[in-house]
Amino acid sequence: MLTLTPSTEALHVLCTGAHPDDIEIACGGTLLGPAERPATRFTSMVLTGTDLREQESTKALQRLAPGIETHFAHPVDGRLPSQWDETKDALERLAVNCRPDIVLAPRTDDAHRDHRLVGQLASTVWRDAVILHYEIPKWDGDMGAPNTFVGVSLEHAREGGSAQRLLPEPS
Repeated sequence: MLTLTPSTEALHVLCTGAHPDDIEIACGGTLLGPAERPATRFTSMVLTGTDLREQESTKALQRLAPGIETHFAHPVDGRLPSQWDETKDALERLAVNCRPDIVLAPRTDDAHRDHRLVGQLASTVWRDAVILHYEIPKWDGDMGAPNTFVGVSLEHAREGGSAQRLLPEPS
């Protein structure tokens, strides 16, 4: 199996999603490996979401990638293509100070138009990064033809399978 190994010790990973939970559901397992590298820095940008969903997303992302810097924009959910300027501007504002090595973004041919737009814009905003597009499992079976799979260690699978790492702390 081929591996993607960054050439520098420090690594900056940016995760983009249209909605709270896109990143967690679609590439949460992918984040666990780099999160074990001490020099990895994580940033996330989620385009839509209510205050409650943003809080849930932030907590989940912190458990997957401790120290992740989370950002949220507030275009109307389900309407990102009709808010193209606002969506692109939110990503461009982040890009001013966020120059990642790797960008994780939704597939550019995703059936959900919000996902598809974020995936398409990622490569226009972060032209000098490696961009990896992820699959967001959905009820309609919109599964593309992935050409890369990220393995998850047995230890990580057991952590995720038991959900202990992702469950909120008891209050």
